Amino acid sequence: MSALRTITEAELALHNSYTDLWVAIENKVYNLTEFQMEHPGGSDILVEVAGRDATDEFEDAAHSEDAYEMMNSYLVGVLEGQFKPKPKPTAAKSSGSSFSAKYFVYGGLAIGTAAIIAYLLMKQRNS
Repeated sequence: MSALRTITEAELALHNSYTDLWVAIENKVYNLTEFQMEHPGGSDILVEVAGRDATDEFEDAAHSEDAYEMMNSYLVGVLEGQFKPKPKPTAAKSSGSSFSAKYFVYGGLAIGTAAIIAYLLMKQRNS
């Protein structure tokens, strides 16, 4: 495989339409112009992030291993500059979008409500 070319953010920004669609993911630049019609989420979602870094959106979509493997065939270069990975959010810092955190909270509320109802019923029986 030949060395990948370096692509500036300015060059990436030029490729921001349905007919010329590039995105950067984890500091690598992909030409998704031909792939967009095959994308399970549709082409509109790709055009929304065209011409810029789409790492967060890509990771938020929880893509499969197959998606990661497919990416290699669309790779055109690396984004200029040093890649600085973004820290992963923890449950404590999460905006509430975490599946496990939501159900932990909902489960706690349900258990608390059940405990209050049981207490009130027992208190009523003892009266």
